[in-house]
Amino acid sequence: YSFAQWDVHADESAVLATRRACGAESIQLCLISNVMVYCSDEATADVLTQLLAGGVRAILINERGADQRIVGMVQRRGVVVLRLMRQEAG
Repeated sequence: YSFAQWDVHADESAVLATRRACGAESIQLCLISNVMVYCSDEATADVLTQLLAGGVRAILINERGADQRIVGMVQRRGVVVLRLMRQEAG
């Protein structure tokens, strides 16, 4: 697999930036681990929505805490969120 890094606040589309960074023509699955605490903003919600609209089939996000602001942000954009684990502490 490839690792892609780009500026979510840049003008380039998230899909194109990711494909360019990975050297791939298409991306089916995006994995994000333990960084949403740093980038839960409207620009990031736009990027995640763009990725899904641009052909990414699923985005799997692993994060430290159960309460994530980004969930509501992407849901307001029409993204379906499925939590894979119970969110209660303990």
